[in-house]
Amino acid sequence: IRLVVLGQKEKVLKCRTLWVCSGCETCTTRCPNEVKIAELMDRLREMAVRENIPCPETQVLDLHRSFLRNIGKRGRIFESTLLPDYLLRSGQLIKKWKDGSWKEELILGAKLFIKGRVPLRPSRVKKPAELRKLLEGTEK
Repeated sequence: IRLVVLGQKEKVLKCRTLWVCSGCETCTTRCPNEVKIAELMDRLREMAVRENIPCPETQVLDLHRSFLRNIGKRGRIFESTLLPDYLLRSGQLIKKWKDGSWKEELILGAKLFIKGRVPLRPSRVKKPAELRKLLEGTEK
């Protein structure tokens, strides 16, 4: 936050912290100065992506892009397609295939499905055109 205040744009956008922030909003809730830190982090990540600044956490960037793509399609997260998109985008699918860990993932997915935690069909938003306009330019 101090770097932002000091106008250190390049240093801020190259910072690893942007990509390890989970977006839980705890910092925003607890900030005594009422700074919307989580919102700021989201905006800074988007600025870094738009300005083609290399991300020091490539898997996090892959998840970020998969997440935005998933929301852009339906307006809400659809877990059944989010994970496969991320695994393909990040190259983790090949790694998991080779080391056999895909089996564990499949078993976990089946358990979640049986418990009703992973839907078969996605839900949709009422005004998808408005959402697409809002997300325009965020996916790369």
